[in-house]
Amino acid sequence: MKTYAEVVRESFRGMTDDDLAERWHSADLTDEARQQLQAELTYRGITDDQVRRLYETVKAEQEGQAAQAAATDAMLASPLARLGAQSIDQITALLILLLSHPAMVQLGVPSQLSGLVSVFAFFGYHLLSDALPNGQTVGKFVFRIATVHVESGQSCSWGRSLVRNLSLLLLSVFDVLSIFARRRQRLGDRLARTAVVKLESVGRPVQF
Repeated sequence: MKTYAEVVRESFRGMTDDDLAERWHSADLTDEARQQLQAELTYRGITDDQVRRLYETVKAEQEGQAAQAAATDAMLASPLARLGAQSIDQITALLILLLSHPAMVQLGVPSQLSGLVSVFAFFGYHLLSDALPNGQTVGKFVFRIATVHVESGQSCSWGRSLVRNLSLLLLSVFDVLSIFARRRQRLGDRLARTAVVKLESVGRPVQF
């Protein structure tokens, strides 16, 4: 059976130099673990000065990543805003379905044809409305949010709108719940490479 020192030594042996430097500055190391870590650093020929520089580099990278994550979080639309916009869009699509049929009948369009057109308009709005000007559906316009392409930050295209909303029709509430995740991306967003951002963030790439 391996001793504690042997287990710790093997653990350090599998770490990168950066990981070792970060562990060296950790406050939760036991005296035995610190001795084993010092032995591993000596074995690799890493001096105390090199450990300090490695740690500073790792720390700067971590701070940069944290700052980027905070900036991205500030760009993204809140889950509540997205749910509100989605509710308005559901009502909008339903009104299109209910009102377009009798309106076309009044204009002399055969009832069967007008019903078919109404159904197409209903699903068309659900699937393609994110490609309306500025990537805003009616609901997103109300809540001042928009759908954009992640890499370019530009408004959602017709093709991306179709891809991102197909999953919503197929998975319904299960897909909606994913907006509460850290990236606030539905499956459709991941497939279409889109994100929903605050209106003032349109035009800026979204860096996850």
